[in-house]
This record gives sequence, C-alpha cells and structure tokens, in this order.
Amino acid sequence: MINPNVGNSIFIEGNMFTRLQQTNMQGPQLNNDIVHLIGNPKQLFILKQYNKIRTNEIQILRLIKSLQNKEQPECQNIIKIIGIQEKQIQNQLSLQVILEKSEGNCENLISANTISLFQKLNIFEQMVKGVIQLQELSCYLKDLKPENFVYFQDNNNNYVIKLIEFGFLNQESNPISQIKSLKYIAPEILITQGNYNINTTSIWSLGIILYQIVSSQHFFQFMNQQELIQQINSLTQEQINNKINQILNIGQQEKDLITSMLQKESQHRLKLQSVLEQMQIFLSKIQEQEETKQLQFAKDQYIIFIKNVKHNYNLQVPQIKLISEQFKFYQLIYQQFQGQDQISYLIKFNQEISETIQQIEQKESSNQQFDSRQHEITVYKEFNEKLKQIKYNFDNSFRNLIRDANQFIQRIDKQYMESQNEQIRRYKEQLTKQQEKFKQFSNLPTYANIINQVYQKIEEYFVQITKLEQLIIQRTQEAFSEYKQACQQIHPQLVDFDKENDEIVKKIQLSIQIEKKKEEWRKNQNNVQEQWKILVENTPKLKQQMIQLINNPICQSLKKVIDEKILKLDQDISENENLLNSYKNFNQFNSVEVINWQIQILESFQKKLKELYLNEKIQVGQLQSYSNNVQELQKKYKLFQQATQSINSKFPNYQYFIKIHQENEKHHQQLEQEIKVLQEYLMHQNENEQLFIQALENMKTKTQSQKKQEIEKRISKNQEINKQQGQILSAVLQKVSKLQSELKFTAQDHNLIMDQEQLNVLNNALQNEINMMNQKISNQIFSIQQLTQQTIEISKLNSKIDDQMKRIPQKQIVEDFINKFQQNQDSYEKQYALVNYIKLYHLIRYINRIKQKPNIMDQIEITKYEKETKSLLQNYENYLFNNKIQIKIEEMEINRKELEQQLEKLEKILEQQNYDSLSERLKFEKQIIETKWNNQFYKITDFTQMIRLNKIKTEIQQVIQEKFRNQF
Repeated sequence: MINPNVGNSIFIEGNMFTRLQQTNMQGPQLNNDIVHLIGNPKQLFILKQYNKIRTNEIQILRLIKSLQNKEQPECQNIIKIIGIQEKQIQNQLSLQVILEKSEGNCENLISANTISLFQKLNIFEQMVKGVIQLQELSCYLKDLKPENFVYFQDNNNNYVIKLIEFGFLNQESNPISQIKSLKYIAPEILITQGNYNINTTSIWSLGIILYQIVSSQHFFQFMNQQELIQQINSLTQEQINNKINQILNIGQQEKDLITSMLQKESQHRLKLQSVLEQMQIFLSKIQEQEETKQLQFAKDQYIIFIKNVKHNYNLQVPQIKLISEQFKFYQLIYQQFQGQDQISYLIKFNQEISETIQQIEQKESSNQQFDSRQHEITVYKEFNEKLKQIKYNFDNSFRNLIRDANQFIQRIDKQYMESQNEQIRRYKEQLTKQQEKFKQFSNLPTYANIINQVYQKIEEYFVQITKLEQLIIQRTQEAFSEYKQACQQIHPQLVDFDKENDEIVKKIQLSIQIEKKKEEWRKNQNNVQEQWKILVENTPKLKQQMIQLINNPICQSLKKVIDEKILKLDQDISENENLLNSYKNFNQFNSVEVINWQIQILESFQKKLKELYLNEKIQVGQLQSYSNNVQELQKKYKLFQQATQSINSKFPNYQYFIKIHQENEKHHQQLEQEIKVLQEYLMHQNENEQLFIQALENMKTKTQSQKKQEIEKRISKNQEINKQQGQILSAVLQKVSKLQSELKFTAQDHNLIMDQEQLNVLNNALQNEINMMNQKISNQIFSIQQLTQQTIEISKLNSKIDDQMKRIPQKQIVEDFINKFQQNQDSYEKQYALVNYIKLYHLIRYINRIKQKPNIMDQIEITKYEKETKSLLQNYENYLFNNKIQIKIEEMEINRKELEQQLEKLEKILEQQNYDSLSERLKFEKQIIETKWNNQFYKITDFTQMIRLNKIKTEIQQVIQEKFRNQF
C-alpha cells in the first residue's frame, strides 16, 4: 500500500503530486501550495488544503467535480476540481483538493487597463455566470471581490474567467467579522449586523466590481478601514447615481445597469439572472458593432494592401524583365554558371506572385454571397493575410532574391565583359605597341612617309576594334555571333601587320645606329685630340715641378728618381704622337662593326693618354706631398715643443704637488694642536693672575711686619713677570690665529698635472721617432714605392703631433691651475712656517728659564744659542707677518728637524730641573711626582701657580693625590 504523504509528495485519486512552493493564498482554515504531477513537471496545479471542513461542504465539492466532468460539462465558470482526498486527524476532518492553476487573478487583469470594453463586459459576464453556478448549488459568497476570480487564455487569446472560492454558506446571514474586503460589501451588512439577504448582497458586490471594471477606479476612496465604514454608512442613493453618471467611456444603458445593481435599498436591486441577460444583450450589441468595425477595417486594409502590393510589384517588373533577358542571353553563351538555379527560382516566384494577385482581385470583384458577416470578415482577413505575406516577401525574400539575382548577373556579366574586353585589350595593346615602335622616329623627316602609312593602317584597325566593343555591349545573340566572326578575321591580319612593321623598324634602326656611331667616332676623335693637347701643354709644367723638387734640400735623395722620370716622360710623348698620326687615317663607315672597332681603338688610346698624364701628375704630386709633409712635420714639431716647454716652465713639480696634497691635512692638524696648546697656556696664565690677586688680598688682612713686606714684594714681582709672559703669549696666539684664518686651500684636479707628466713622456718618445725619421731622410735614396711608404709614415707622425697638440690644455685652464696651486703652495708653506714659529716661541721660553739657572748650562753657550734662535724667530716673523723676506720650504723642513731636536733637549733639562725642585720643596714620594700630571708641569712653569705651591703641604698633597686618582 502506498503511503499517501511522503515528504513533499502527495497521492490523490491515483495521481502522485509534488509540492513546489506555497502561494500567497493562506488562511486559518486552509493552505495553498503549487504542485506538479509526477512525470510531468511542466503541468502545474494548486493544492488547496482545508484544515476544518464539514461533510456537506465536501459533498458540494464532489458535486462540482462530477458536474465539471460530465459529457456536457457544467460549472465551467468555477475553477476545475482535479481531485479530492479526505483525512481524519484526531476526530477532525480535513480535506485536500487539487485545482487547475490559472494565469493570475482578475484584480490584476482589470487593473492592467489594456483590454477593450467588450473584453471587460465579457469578463464581468463570466463572473456573473460563476456566481449563478455557485448559487445554484446553494452556496453563497458574502465576501465577493475580484480576487475571488482567476483568468485563463484560450487558443484564440480570449479570456476565460473562473470563480476560485466556493462559499460553503447557506442563505442565512453571518457576522461581519468573517468579511475581509469591506469595500465590496453591501451597506446593509454593516447596518443590520447580520440581518440581511445574501442573494441581494452579491448583486451589490458585483455592481461595485462592474463599476471598477468599466471606470478603472475603485468606487470608494479611503485612507483607512474606519473612513471606509463611515463612507458606506453615510452613502445616499443620490451620491451613488451621481458617481455612476460620471463614468465617461460607457453608454447610458451600461450606466443604468450599474445603477440598478447599486441600490441602497436591497429590495430594489436587479436580480442576478436579469443582470446576466442584460450583459448578454450588451455583449451581442457590442459584438455586432465590433464585427461591423472589423469588416470595415478588413476592407480598408485590403484596399491599402492590394494597392501597396501592386505598386511594389510594378516597381520590380522592369528589374525582373531585365534579369530574365540577361538570363536567357547568358544561358545561350554559358551552359552552366553560378546562381542559375536562384535566378530561375526568382522568375518562377515572380510569376506566382503575379498569379496570386490576379486571383485575389478576381475573387474580391466577383461580389460573392457570404453566409454571415463573420464569414465575410474571415474571407477579407484571408485576403489580407495573403497580401501581407506577399508584402513580407517583397520586403524580405523577394528583394533579397532580386538582390542576389542582380549580383549573380553582375558577376557573370563581369566575367563575360572581362573575357571579351581582354581580347579587345590585347588587340589594342598590340596596335599601341606598333605606334610606340614608330613614335621614336616621328622627328626624323627621312622616314615620315613610311611612318604615316603605318599610322593610317593602325587607325583603320582601331575603328574595327571600336565596332567590336559596341557589339559586346549589346548583349544579344546576333551581336555576339557577329563579334566572334569579326575576331576570326582581324586576328591573322594583326599578326601579319606586326611582322611587316618589325622589318621596317629594323631597317630604320640600322640606319640610325650607323649615323650615331659615326657621330660617336667623331666625338672620340675630338676627345683624343683634346687629351693629347692637355698632355703636350702640361708636360713642361710637370718637368719644371720635378726640377724644382731636386733643388729642395729635403728631396736631394730623390734626384736620380726624378731624372729617370723626366727621361721616361719624353719617350712616352714621342711614342704616342706617332700613334695619334696613324689614327687620323680611319675613314671606313660602311658597317656598325667596323665603326665600333675604330671607336674602341680611339677610346683605348684616349684612356692611355689620360692615364699617362694622370700617372705623371700623381707621381709629381707624391714628390711634392713628400716634401710638404716633411716641412709640415718639422713645423708642427717645433710648435709642439714650444707649447710643451711653455707649460713645463709654469707647471709645478709633480712630486711637490702631490706632497702638498697628501701632507696638507697633517700639517693643518699639527697647527691646530699647537694653537690649542697656546690657548691652554693662556688659560693657565689667566688663572695664575687671579691667584696673585687673591694672595695680595689675603696679605692685607695680616699684621704689618718685615716678613709680610718681603712676601708682598715677592708676590708683586712674580705677578709682573706672569703678566709680561702673558702679554707675549697673547700676542703670539693672536698673530698665529689671524694668519691661520687667512689661509685658503682650493681643491685641484690631479688629472691635469698627471696628463702633463704623461705628455712629457710621450713628447720624448715622439722626439725619438722624429730623430729616426730625419736620419732616414738624410741617409737614403728612395724609389717611388719607398717614397710612398715614407710619406705614409710622415703622415702618421703628423697625426701623432696633432693628437698630442689636442691634449695640451688651454691657456686659461693652465693659468687657473697655476694660480690655484700658487695659492695652495703659499698657504701650505705659511702653515708649515706657523708651526715652526710656535716652536721657536717655545724655544725662547725655555732658553729664558734656563738662563735663570746658571748652573744648568754654560752662560756663553746659552747666550749664543739665544741670539741665533731670536734671529731665526725674527726671520719667520718677517716672512709670516711683514712679508719682508722669503723662506723656502726646503729651509723650513731643515729648521723643523733642528727645532724638534733642540726642544727635546731643553725639555729634558727642564724636566729634570723641575723634578729636583719639586722633590726638594714638597718632599713627596717619588711615585707621586712622576705622575702624568707632574710630568708635563715643567713645560709651563713660567705660568704655573707659584703661590699655590707654597700653600699648606697637606692641601697640596690632597689636590695632587686627587688628580692622581682621576688620571688612573
């Protein structure tokens, strides 16, 4: 046994259906789904499921189904019931009904406003029938509205309207709460609250629907349900009548029908059957009017169509006639050609159209009797359909056929014309070539008569060819036969004519060729004479040039070669003069071959004379070129030497230039360090001055005594010495710093001086080559071949000198380089001198301190040493600050070494003396005195805080120890 419900499938009355989706028609008592029959998914149905239903209602549905399935079906305006299945669930009876699926509900159809009045009234008539059919089964709809009806379209695109709701109501009234669409209900339903006649309420609802159908507007216009209820309650019959009379697109009879249905008092409303009868009368009347219009429209269309078709046909007749004639012509010429079948079909198709038009006109003019107006409409529609088909054929197929036929005819015509014109073109080309043959002789009077006869014959042939062209264009069988016969006659005539003309041309060309050769011979004879004249006239000049070269000292080694050349030149002149005299006797001009032979001899002799002259001229030129190249080499090399010597005299020594560049930074740092030392000394001097001032202030607080006065005197003296030493130091530091700020160093390109050094090397190599060349020139005797090679070598040397000259820098570049170098050199030397100057200053300081200790050095020796040092210091001051003397860098370098040795010597003496003094006075441990701090103390004793050393030993010891700890 099959389970009736499995998943989305349902089994009803032997058929299995599958659910697709739910529809928007749902309610508390039913559900609607779209289903399709298993095995036929394109056939769709509506599954209507009643959750609660009474037995008598099921009986009504089965009755409707049986009536719809009778041999003469009834209830055709109620939705067709396909199948019914009952279910009992928990003592509750439910029902599943399969209904046919429509194309949509009538609310959407009548709102579309795209249907005629007849269609609208026909739709309403079917609605009334549906309601009557339902009421005949004792079923009533209190909620009657357009959504209760659906529509289908038959094969003729006519609308079929069916009622989709079954009502299931008896005539007794029901509460208003069950009504959903109040805008279609009768007023008494609201007023009586259930005490009304269901038959008359349906008349009111159908009247409201009819108003909406014909006016395309709703009867009531409201914002909400409450407003609608107020409008219905307050509605008067006068308002209803006025609203109906305002409908514009219907007649008074239709308005009266709506008025009779929309009566405020239900007992005055028209019966439902009467409504149906009047609708049928209206539809019959409208249908008759529509048929009259359709018949007139069909006849009007016929007149237009037959006129257009005949017009279009007459327009095509000339083309078809021309195509037919050309088709017959080319069938005679070509047995088969492309498009033959299509053209045959076009001619046959044209004949059929002509016959069809004639048949239609004959039937229409026979004034035959019609069974009915609809029959007459049908006949005219058939005429129009045939005429429309013919018009369509004209607009599409026929025009395309004509277009294709014309293309085929044009293609075969083109082939025909090209084929025949090719033959004519060959004839014309043949005659034109004959004309061209004689055109070149048209300016020769000797052959004028012969050429005119040929031209006359050519013109006669062109006349015949023109006649052939006219025959081709006619495109008839007679003309084509005449054309073929004429071609057979003219072809052999043109062949013979060509042969005759070729013989004439050959004779004329031979005569002309002999005349040209004679002229060429005379021209060559003149050329030989002219060439001989040139040789004879220029020979003395060539000899004179050779003699002049012999007198040139540079060319003494070439004397033998030149003498031989002069002798050989005289011999060549004598030999060629004899040949020239023999060529003057040429006088045979009876054939082209003999004349050509004579011309060749003259051309060869002319070439020989020309080569003789050119060879001699070239060799003299080689000698002259050799002499000129040697002179140019000597001149260029002299200029090159002068240029390089001039630059070498200005350029600095390369090693010194590099030395300044490499050592400048080192000396700059050394000078900076020396100035820094001077600045530190000046700081100590200023600090010492403050200590002297403080010591004198402290002495003022002590009691006057002899010892106090001695101490104050000693302090004042030391203060004065410290001040004098500070003034000297300050002056030295100021002068050194000022001069240092004035020193300027400019970056220079090393490549320039390197190029100059390389240029000097190349210059030496070039000088060796030139010396070797001069030795060859003075020691050898050259042949012409050797002379040429020697000239090439000299040219190479000239090129080398030119290349070297290009590498010599311009004067301005050299001057800028020299100026920058001199500035750098001056700054470098002054920077070097400043360091020596500072070292001399330190040396003088040390000498003064040593002089204060007679037991350290011999006084005579130290006095002499002091005098020499001060003199050297003065020299450096005059060089650095007064610009009175010049000190060479080599001397500065010697002074530097000596100064460093002297300073080292004196510093050791002062170091030992300072160490002994501190050890004796401070009584410190040796380890403390030898600290780094104390080791440098001796260099600046003249600025050291002397008073500070005399302070309390413990305080000094703490300070020294603290310094010691900070160092290590």
